[in-house]
This record gives sequence, C-alpha cells and structure tokens, in this order.
Amino acid sequence: EGNASTQYRSMSRSGNAFQSPQAVQPANQLAFNVDSPGEFTQGNQSASAFSPRNSNGGGLGKYLILSPGVSFPKKIHETSKSYRKYDPGFAISLAGGFKKDGIRFGLGTSFKRNSFHETAKDKTTGLALTKESETFAVYVDLGYEFRLVGALDGYVGAGLGYYLSRIEDPMSRNDEGFFATGAIGLSYNFSELFAFRLGYRYNHEEEVPAHLAELGFDFEF
Repeated sequence: EGNASTQYRSMSRSGNAFQSPQAVQPANQLAFNVDSPGEFTQGNQSASAFSPRNSNGGGLGKYLILSPGVSFPKKIHETSKSYRKYDPGFAISLAGGFKKDGIRFGLGTSFKRNSFHETAKDKTTGLALTKESETFAVYVDLGYEFRLVGALDGYVGAGLGYYLSRIEDPMSRNDEGFFATGAIGLSYNFSELFAFRLGYRYNHEEEVPAHLAELGFDFEF
C-alpha cells in the first residue's frame, strides 16, 4: 500500500508539469493583438508601429528644404525709356533651421532668373531687350505643417528679408530692397526623414514679382 501511495503522488506531480501554458501564464504578461497593418493593441489601447513624420508632436528637430520651381512674372514695367515684360523662368529656394510641433523657424535663400519677353524693347533706340533679370534673396523662414490624412500633410510658410536684382536692359544695373515670400501646399511623407512637396509660392520684389509653382524635397533629422 505504501508503494502505491508513493506512485500516485509521483504521477500527480508529473501531470502538473504538463499543464496548458495558459494555466501558468504570469499575471503581468502583456498580450498583443494585431488589428491591421502597422497597428496593434497593447492591453486595451491602440498603438502604431509606424507614424511618419509626426507633424504635431515630438522634440526639437532640424529641417532642410530644397524647392526648384517655375517663376511666372506678375508685373510689366513701362516707362518713357523702356517696355519691360518677362517670360516665365527658373527659380530655386533652399531653407533650413529648426522644427518643433509642426512649427518651422530658420533661414532661407532663393535665386530666380527671367528672360525678357519678345515684345520687351528699349524705346530710346527701338531695339529689343534680349537679356534677363536675376534676383538673389535671403530671408527669415517661418512655417507650419499640419496633418491632413495618413501620410499627407498641409503646410503654409512665410519669409521676410532682403533682395538684390541684376537687370540688363540693355546696360547692367542693380536693384535692391525689401523681399517677402509666402507659400502654401501639400507634403507627402515617404518616411520620418524625407517628404515630397508640391506647392504655390509668391515672391515679392520690385523688378520681377512672381507667382511660383514648386516641387520640394524636405529632409528632417
């Protein structure tokens, strides 16, 4: 009888060793349930495995935006000496600085070139103007980005600074003064480091104020 009792207790202990893992799961173990691609639940709360370029949160970061575009002149100059009208031309801007909670603040620089339209002429000689106007500008860059849907953001921007234009009509001369710019557009975030922009910008200066259509490349780090 003693041997039978000992054998029964051994079998009972062996049975406990092979219980279902659910019966011995630690009380503090976290359960994760997959809901959809890129998302999971932790306990009763939803979390995301990937949130591209959170525009409305996070610490202080840095940005660099390169924006080539096409410049469409807004103004025609007509005086007793000349008639100056410009064709669409090339423009590019580069801005960099710091970003926090979707707000950008930094410095920017731009370059714009527009050639004279075929109707532009020197009235004193009757000869056509065949050269161009080039404008360099530096400005304080300010902007704000906001989430629209998914990886798509909207943005607005503004800048104030100084410009210098070199105009050949036909003699070379310089024009300088107050520069202002404003921008609005959409930004698609491919990752936390890179986004593609498509937007509109207005550049204010005396000789060739212009509307710009821009493609932008936004880097954050």
